[in-house]
Amino acid sequence: MWTCFVLVVVVPIVAVTAWGTYSYRKFRRTPAAQWRTRVLRRTAELTREYHALRNAVTPSNHATVERRLFGEHLASIPAAAVQQFTGIGPGTVDRLRSAGLRTLADLIDYPFHNLAGFGPSRTADVKSAVKELLAEARHRFDASDCPKGREFQQYLQRAEQHEQTETAARNAKLAALSADLDALKPHAQVAQTITWAHFLQHGDEPIELPEVPAAPVATISPLAVTPVPPPIPVPVNVPLAAKPTPVGPLAPPRVPPPAIPKTAPKPVDLFAQALGSSGVAHQPGSEHSELLKLRTLAGFGLMIAKADGRIAKAERVAVREFLASLFSHDAVLARHIDPMIEVTEKSIPLEAVALANVIRQTTPTEQKALYLAAVKIADASGKRNRQENELLDRLAVGLGVETLPPPKSPASEPIKPLAPSPVAAPDSRRVLEIEAGVDLSAELIRRRFTLLFERADPAKAAAIGPEFATMAEKKRTDLRAAAESLIAPFGVPLDPPAAPPPPSDIRHNPDLDDIFG
Repeated sequence: MWTCFVLVVVVPIVAVTAWGTYSYRKFRRTPAAQWRTRVLRRTAELTREYHALRNAVTPSNHATVERRLFGEHLASIPAAAVQQFTGIGPGTVDRLRSAGLRTLADLIDYPFHNLAGFGPSRTADVKSAVKELLAEARHRFDASDCPKGREFQQYLQRAEQHEQTETAARNAKLAALSADLDALKPHAQVAQTITWAHFLQHGDEPIELPEVPAAPVATISPLAVTPVPPPIPVPVNVPLAAKPTPVGPLAPPRVPPPAIPKTAPKPVDLFAQALGSSGVAHQPGSEHSELLKLRTLAGFGLMIAKADGRIAKAERVAVREFLASLFSHDAVLARHIDPMIEVTEKSIPLEAVALANVIRQTTPTEQKALYLAAVKIADASGKRNRQENELLDRLAVGLGVETLPPPKSPASEPIKPLAPSPVAAPDSRRVLEIEAGVDLSAELIRRRFTLLFERADPAKAAAIGPEFATMAEKKRTDLRAAAESLIAPFGVPLDPPAAPPPPSDIRHNPDLDDIFG
């Protein structure tokens, strides 16, 4: 029984298996099978390298460089800059310095309530000042209006050049790999027909096959990209090897080559494109010479429009018309107006910073025209309020121009007092911030003079810059001249007489002396 089973079943299976193994090994040793193996292996290698190169991700350290440079920018701003804000005096700055807080970077997220003499009110004032200074520092850094901001922009330009060079090299290598795959595709189609079954049917027929290149046309490996340190070395173009041409008497059937795979297009930032576009091809590292002035005047106009805490639609239109009247003659600058307004409105500069930038970048003649534009922006949304009038007065002093009388409203005539009061010049009233319909008195003039004179302290202004100290001194001179002209008709001095010294006799009491004698 078992003998029959072995002879009928097992022996044929063993014989077929042995014959199949022998014939397959014989097939693998044929030139056609070896050619097929080389073609398929080369195709797999090129396909693997092509996909690895196309999917390579270039790491970026832009955020790290930005954090480092912005931190250095904050470290360059002294902590004494908080002194320009209301409620913060020299004593507060001295306490901050004694605690080791020297720069704005030290003040960020510091627990001021742990310092001696810092109650809730003073802590809130200092935190508010630090928040505004931090917003202004970020605006200047993003606008390249400080050394570290310009250094970061130069780093981005170098990094962009480096990235463009790497992208061009990678695209060239991808194109070379795609060409190699196209050249091997007819070989691969022929190789697919060389099978063991075909060998069993036709035997080892002599076939002259095209020669397979020993190495790919472009020896490619995924790009090893490292973070771009400033400065970036000049990249070297990588030469491509010549592509060998398959030779042989029998050419495989020609098939139309497939389309070269293309990398996905990089998403386009329309806003950045609008902000950085120009009429000519962009040259890395180049910037229009008037862009900084446009940025400064945009911040100046928006600062005026937000004097009352908000920007009305009419005020925004007035700022747009103001910038268009200055820069619409240049097509490049005209395209930058709207994007610049949108960017600047997110971080409007402080009054002192905006005024300093305008004074530094304009001539006295231009400053007079800027004051008239400031008046137009303030009047765009209707009648001015108190904040807008005060801002225009400060701008008039800072820009060194004569103020204009406010527009008269026929509906509101000042009520005439019963007793005539001394008539004062409108400019003097405006300097002391006294409304036109208010009756004058020596006490009122002295009170307004003392309040505004103490507010315009050159010592506090010097913490921002020497030009602000000069402006504060000029403000004090104008205040004294206006107060003296207003108080002159009353026949009393501006500075009240000093109080008499207290009596040395502790028993001195004039009231009791009048009663008892």
